[in-house]
Amino acid sequence: MIVLNPGVIETIIVALALFASSVVRPWRLLELGARHQLIAPLIGCTLALWALWWWPGLMLSPLMPLFGAQLTLLALGWPLAVLVFTLVGMFGLFTGAPAAAVLEAIAWNGVLPATLALALGGVLRRLWRPNLPTYLLGRGFLIPILCTWSVALLANAVGDRYAWLGAHAGAAITLCALLDGMLTGFVVTMLVMHRPTALATWSDALYLGPRPSRAVA
Repeated sequence: MIVLNPGVIETIIVALALFASSVVRPWRLLELGARHQLIAPLIGCTLALWALWWWPGLMLSPLMPLFGAQLTLLALGWPLAVLVFTLVGMFGLFTGAPAAAVLEAIAWNGVLPATLALALGGVLRRLWRPNLPTYLLGRGFLIPILCTWSVALLANAVGDRYAWLGAHAGAAITLCALLDGMLTGFVVTMLVMHRPTALATWSDALYLGPRPSRAVA
């Protein structure tokens, strides 16, 4: 078992992510007249993550924080999602969580799975031509499962986060990753069908292609 100094790795991860996020000024996506309408997704993701990470009723299951990061990434984009993860993590200070637990939540529940999903999404777009199945099945379903699963296993390996599960840790994490992928895929599919402007990572031109021009009689 690899044991690292608590808080050091998380501090570095969060600091680097915040710096990279602030460079691109993601708050510009919230301006009036922007191509995407992200105010409602921003509020929804923030409240949902707060409940999953810190609400006492849900904190009875320490696996609940595994949910939500992938959907937040797809809805808001990586730079804005990092700011949301940080804000939600800071809410933990008001519930009495120690600073080390706050950093751990931001890094392992938010930044790392979202960053891995961003990287795999870029690889997917390079390997296969962007289209609707690529987005819905790839970025909306398969990548969330893989990223949630792999980051949770890594967190357990380096920090023993789920030691209380004993030999069942791998199975529990796998089930949670599958459920997170299904929920993310369902919500993303509904948004693409009914409100695509609520997804910062969606583009009609990219995934649906140019619309055929009507013939002039």
